[in-house]
Amino acid sequence: MRDITGKTITLRKALATGFISMTEETLEKIRNNQIAKGSVTDTARASGFMAAKNTQNLIPHCHPVTIDGLDIQFKFIHKGDRLEHLEKDTPEYGIQVLVEAQSIGRTGIEMEAMTAASLTCLTIYDMVKYLDDPKIEISIIRLIEKRGGKSDRKKFTKTAQKAALLVCSEDILLGKKDNKVGPLVSNILAKHNCDIVDEKIISGNKEDIITQIKSWSDADIPFIFTAGGTGLGKNDQVSEAIGDLIEIWYVNEPKASSKPEFLSEL
Repeated sequence: MRDITGKTITLRKALATGFISMTEETLEKIRNNQIAKGSVTDTARASGFMAAKNTQNLIPHCHPVTIDGLDIQFKFIHKGDRLEHLEKDTPEYGIQVLVEAQSIGRTGIEMEAMTAASLTCLTIYDMVKYLDDPKIEISIIRLIEKRGGKSDRKKFTKTAQKAALLVCSEDILLGKKDNKVGPLVSNILAKHNCDIVDEKIISGNKEDIITQIKSWSDADIPFIFTAGGTGLGKNDQVSEAIGDLIEIWYVNEPKASSKPEFLSEL
């Protein structure tokens, strides 16, 4: 299995769909709960839930994920209707399955959503196959959208952004060590269409940190990164400084216009 330990834990979402076509007579029997095995939608929904939770046991390279939210809906399609989220000619009659899944983790939840859509459609097929419907067919299993992780980063960085970097290291300031963090951060941000427009190196004094970050915030720099200054030394005061800034911006002055969108510590 692929190593995902280095991936970021984020909110992951996926929307998947499936479609099963049939005759109008079969569709109406499902709608009117006239199927011998019972409620088709209730049973199929339960099957979809079970399938999603067992995806890791069905597909070899799928990591176990926590499914924090899962919803399965059905849309009864009649002649002239359109499928949700799809630009496709619709068969005359059938049922569209829509699966929405959410998870907080290191990897996406799209396989769970598509597995749920697949087994939901298969369960519908199983429950009505005794009718010998000549038009019953599972024709679409598709991922409509996924969010979270790398997908979101690509979407949110289509427009060029600017950032500032504050390096808190007395050794780098005094020339005892090379500044390797600046080029490293620049290279990482460049991949996401974000340029460092200002970089400062300071010893790590709390007041200096607060002054510099406030200066960048007043200059409307939306992304401010810090590096270093989070250890146990006397000059490791980045966490304390940012804590004071948060209290100023969000507690003492909740309507302050110079609040940055967020502060990110690297």
